[in-house]
Amino acid sequence: MKNFLKLATMFAILFVSLSLTSSAIEGSSPPPMPTVYSGSIILGGVIPPDSVVRRVGVRNECVENCVTVKMRDFVSDGGIVNGGFYTVTVGPPDSSYVSSEVTFYYDDLVMADQTDRFMISATFRMMRDFHLTFPDLP
Repeated sequence: MKNFLKLATMFAILFVSLSLTSSAIEGSSPPPMPTVYSGSIILGGVIPPDSVVRRVGVRNECVENCVTVKMRDFVSDGGIVNGGFYTVTVGPPDSSYVSSEVTFYYDDLVMADQTDRFMISATFRMMRDFHLTFPDLP
C-alpha cells in the first residue's frame, strides 16, 4: 500500500507540473518574421549625412543620423543611412503588433511623411524602394 501511495503521489506531481508547463507554452507565440524597409531618404529637402556607426560583434550599430521605427511601445534598432539610402529592420517581439501603424523617425526628432502597417509574413518581408521624406530638423 505504501508503494502505491508513493507512485500515486509521483504521478500527481508529474501531472500538475506538466499541466502548468503546457499552459505557459500555449499562451506565448513566436515573434513574427521581420520586415526590412529600404529606399532613398530626404531630410528637409536634402540628402542627410551618413550614419555614424560602431562595430558591435559582427554587426554595425547606428549611433547618430539613424532611422528608427515605432509601433506603439516597440522601437526598432537604428537603421543605417548611407549615400542617401537607408535600411531598417523591424522585428517586434510578438504577433500583437500585426496591423499596427509603422512610423519612421530620423534621430528620434522628426517623423517621416510616409507610414505603413506591420503585416505578418511567412518569410522576411522586403519593402524595397520605400522612400522616406522627413521635414527639416527642429
